[in-house]
Amino acid sequence: MSDADLVLHVPIAASPRTVFGFLSDPHKFQKWMGDQSAISPVRGGGISVAYPNGDTAVGKIEEVVPNEKIVFTWGYENSAHGLMPGATRVTITLQEVPEGTLVSLRHEGLPTQETRRNHLIGWRYYLALLSSTSSDEHFASILPAVMKAYLGAWNESNPEQRDKYLAECWSDSGVYRDRFTYVEGRGPLNETIGMALMMQPDSHLEFRRAPQLSHGHVCFAWAVKHSSGSVMATGTSFGQLSINGQFLSVLGFWDPPNS
Repeated sequence: MSDADLVLHVPIAASPRTVFGFLSDPHKFQKWMGDQSAISPVRGGGISVAYPNGDTAVGKIEEVVPNEKIVFTWGYENSAHGLMPGATRVTITLQEVPEGTLVSLRHEGLPTQETRRNHLIGWRYYLALLSSTSSDEHFASILPAVMKAYLGAWNESNPEQRDKYLAECWSDSGVYRDRFTYVEGRGPLNETIGMALMMQPDSHLEFRRAPQLSHGHVCFAWAVKHSSGSVMATGTSFGQLSINGQFLSVLGFWDPPNS
């Protein structure tokens, strides 16, 4: 290994098993590397990545350790790139961390500063796709229950039942903040919700559309409505989820009145 090697790290909100699926399953590989890409995840198997401009990167698998590591050579069918097939090597390792998985990529053998810069930009793009596709898969089955519990908590007047809802969706040290509120922890949030319901007893919270996921974060638009059906306030919140599906934080934005 050389100081000239390209090294990148990206934390992904998903388990190593989930992330490795996108490095080894041919169908999932296409989800982050493109529809015309392919991989045969065994020693000596092939790998190819087709770019929109018509270029194709190719290589051979050198090592596979399930849920931990994959190593492959990297070059191009078009020799104009200056990297013939087998000219460089890529090692991707997965390390389990409390946030999910730390992915490390090392690209060895890039001969010039220009090729390192170009591959740096390219790998940043593809690792971002790996992160988003992996985390989306991880949270897809978890999110509906999380959001149901969150909504239930904000509409529950009984503090004991509200605490049960929060236990399902809120971490012990979770932080909630918006224009009017800053609280840390599940207990203080329970109290804050109780006070909000006391001040507006005929109101309830509902989602205006399906929540959106991105890299272990969720965006959801909401409305506070009166029991008569009239809209009292609207806004959008952004939350960060722990690997087990509890909110670590929520940041709320209130829409201007009459917007």
